[in-house]
Amino acid sequence: MHDFSKEKQHYQNEINQLQTCNVEQQGMIDNLSRETAMYEETCNELSHANQTLEVQLKKEMNNVQNLEDRMMKEMRAKQQHDGKLDNLSKESAKYEQNYKEVRATVQNSEERLKKETSNAQTLEERLMKCERTKNTQKMLVPRR
Repeated sequence: MHDFSKEKQHYQNEINQLQTCNVEQQGMIDNLSRETAMYEETCNELSHANQTLEVQLKKEMNNVQNLEDRMMKEMRAKQQHDGKLDNLSKESAKYEQNYKEVRATVQNSEERLKKETSNAQTLEERLMKCERTKNTQKMLVPRR
């Protein structure tokens, strides 16, 4: 007769080993399920954070565009202002040159006036001298 108890014991040991292995694998599966759930939660949080960052990035890009537009507007205004300053500077230089020319003309006129006045005084003095000489001659010449 065949001893089935040893065989039975052998199979029972294998069953026990398989059940232990099964329990260990189920524990690992449970751990992996928990880790997968944590990873999914982390992915959801990261996705939400990414969406928030994209919204903030759009706002910042809009702010940058607004600043660039404002800067361009201010640069155009500055260029116009600088152009006006250049025009005013050129006009001022023209006025300054005209002033110098007018001033030189006035000075020349003043000099000529002084000479003319001096000449007039000299002529007046000579005329008066002539008049005195004429009067003196009249006095010396007998009257008839």
